[in-house]
Amino acid sequence: MTSIPSAASPPTTTERKWAEAEEFENRFATEQLDISTRLEKLTASLQETASGSELAERTKELHQIATQCESAQDLLNRYTNSLPPFQVRHAQEFLSSSRMRLTHLSALLQPKQRFRFRSRARTPPVSSAESVAAVAAAVAAETKIGCSANTHTEPLPAPVLTVGSSVAPSPSQAGSGVWQDLSDCEISISGSLTTSDRIQDLSLHRLERVRFTYLLQSTVVRITHARHCTIVLAPVTSSVFVDHCEECIFYVASHQVRIHNSVSCTFYTHAQSPPIIEDCSSLRFAPYLCGSSFAERALQTLGWSEENQNWSKVVDFRWLKQGPSPNWIVLPPEERRPFDQ
Repeated sequence: MTSIPSAASPPTTTERKWAEAEEFENRFATEQLDISTRLEKLTASLQETASGSELAERTKELHQIATQCESAQDLLNRYTNSLPPFQVRHAQEFLSSSRMRLTHLSALLQPKQRFRFRSRARTPPVSSAESVAAVAAAVAAETKIGCSANTHTEPLPAPVLTVGSSVAPSPSQAGSGVWQDLSDCEISISGSLTTSDRIQDLSLHRLERVRFTYLLQSTVVRITHARHCTIVLAPVTSSVFVDHCEECIFYVASHQVRIHNSVSCTFYTHAQSPPIIEDCSSLRFAPYLCGSSFAERALQTLGWSEENQNWSKVVDFRWLKQGPSPNWIVLPPEERRPFDQ
């Protein structure tokens, strides 16, 4: 008589919640990347004059992104009971930030706003010294550097911006959290890690030979088309997306790090989940701390464990074979360099 095998024991509540949290992470990360990419493309398209049909297409795209955000919100709502609080908070911060960007883009698509944008007078050239002063003022206004008479917060240090001989950043870049088309310059912005006036989204696009140091908190950071740059960031509470970067050095700590289409870059990273790479080669990874006293204080401020070793557990979506991926290595300890703080 053949015995009937006993049924496998059902998963425990903890195991079920862990599996659901992992499933949510994978699904939401895909939605997050797609929404971020579509918002960036739509934002870039608004820099160009549009015909009536093109304007209709942009408006349609805006509505589709809004619908996708609602779908992502529904996804979050379904999994909320299985997720740890920090994961719910990070997802909600991203969705709130995306809705704010949609509201801004919707205003730009209105006829009155579009007319103003197209007819804006061209800013006359200014000297590097004038640019530095203007940017410092804009950053101070945006991040409320200093303290008002009604608060007891310690004044934040004034930002230090040293511009090289090529392209100086404009005040509008400093105020919006978007820095783009820069070369041969050094930008350093510092302040209190506990300030509530952080920029939700920080975007860096088309940078070359730039040292960019941003020591204020942000929620989401996007870095695209950077070459020969050093980028130092205070811990990012949600995600860092890196795309089409070459021969750069990054110091990043966040809940999630995703890297696409990049080559010959070094990442000093601390991630709450393993970094994800796709279509990359010759990447090197090392711990975010790396002897830096600032990095240690920053992680302690957020309550993130310094013992986290996810930086060395990189997941390569393009390497499905058994064995280690050839597209990344652990940077040897003797080659690691902490950023100067």
